[in-house]
Amino acid sequence: MFYLQDAQPQLLPRRQPKDGIPRRLKKGSGVGLYTFGLKMPYEEWVPLFTSPESDQLHDGAGIYSAIVGPEVTGSEFTSKYRAVTVAHCHKNLKQARAFNDRLIAADSPPFDQIKDILDNTQSVVLEVVSDTFYPEYVDPKLIPNPLLNA
Repeated sequence: MFYLQDAQPQLLPRRQPKDGIPRRLKKGSGVGLYTFGLKMPYEEWVPLFTSPESDQLHDGAGIYSAIVGPEVTGSEFTSKYRAVTVAHCHKNLKQARAFNDRLIAADSPPFDQIKDILDNTQSVVLEVVSDTFYPEYVDPKLIPNPLLNA
């Protein structure tokens, strides 16, 4: 299970609405959760993950928001490299599954390059089945986002 507080997340929005606030997940949206060992320093990887080229790839896959963060010590994930978790928010489940299949196969561009930087990629694709949101249950201190904690 992916807990935001455990992963020390950063919200990395893709093409935000003019107000800067990320779109909420809605019923029928797809979510891909990926955990992997990162073979390079996290601080060097984040700019690659948020580059214009990466944005094009993510936009083309229907990804409108991403949440990333290094796993905390004691995670059950196994790799000799530092573990990182990424959550991709897709417009629908079909897009999430297609992206997952290409990333895990890593046998065609641009995904064939990730073998050089990722180790033991584990994934799960989920569908949002309800768009009910309970903000009173989310501690704003758990989400280090200046838009939410202004």
